[in-house]
Amino acid sequence: MNENKDNKRTFDEIAAQEGEEAAIQAGIDADPDTFELDAEWFRQASPAREVIPYIRASYSWISSDDRTNFRLFVDQMLVAEGEVSEKDKLFLVISVLNETTRSFRTMRAAKNWAVEHFDSINSPATPSRISNPRASYSWISSDDRTNFRLFVDQTLVAKGQVSEKDKLFLVISVLDGTQRSFRTMQAAKNWAVERFDSINSPATPSRTSNPRASYSWISSDDRTNFWLFVGQTLVAKGEVSEKDELFLVTSVLDGTPHSFRTMRAAKNWAVEHFDSINFPATPPQPALSPNSP
Repeated sequence: MNENKDNKRTFDEIAAQEGEEAAIQAGIDADPDTFELDAEWFRQASPAREVIPYIRASYSWISSDDRTNFRLFVDQMLVAEGEVSEKDKLFLVISVLNETTRSFRTMRAAKNWAVEHFDSINSPATPSRISNPRASYSWISSDDRTNFRLFVDQTLVAKGQVSEKDKLFLVISVLDGTQRSFRTMQAAKNWAVERFDSINSPATPSRTSNPRASYSWISSDDRTNFWLFVGQTLVAKGEVSEKDELFLVTSVLDGTPHSFRTMRAAKNWAVEHFDSINFPATPPQPALSPNSP
């Protein structure tokens, strides 16, 4: 079909002369935002269940008359039981797998957590592709699902190995030789971004707080008491001390109290505190070398 000719004809003209299918195809060909999905595109694509994990999760109310208590399922398996807190406007959940308790601002956040929680217990050495979009990983070869590389902004940052025995991801930075181990690939990729930035921009202090953290006032009329969240997870409750000009916070994860001069500092602490509890550092693993494959 002559593309230049089709650009000058209307849909009805093409349909009358060559049929409706030809008119539709001509419209597609003329759209600069459309392209053919080739083998390379499909090779790079990820399954929907990995990109938007919450589709694996579902919930159900305890009964048709009860809109307060619910159950969370992943792949049809019961993972947690929960309660809607009308007072705090939160979804409170407790894992039936290990009795972990968490709270979330949305049901979607609770469902995302349920998938990660389920996978961390049932498949702790299966890499998650959901993490900081600047980071990526690749296996050393298509036949090797043990050794991998971590990239940030297309730059090699670390080499790693999956420890099936310890169910850990062992990584070593190619930038400074730092060694770490993580329970999930997601945690390893988030660390890679922070490591890359700390080395490449060490003297440039961030003018914004960590984007993973947020806060909300207890109510629209109360500008004294607030909550601190990381992602959609409640991490701490706080109070503004006008007298001392401080932000006083108490962790809901381990009860530790802290005080900060700025909300930015409090939010940065919240992220570090959340990660330290959910992805605790483990002793370096000497088996890796920066010069290893």
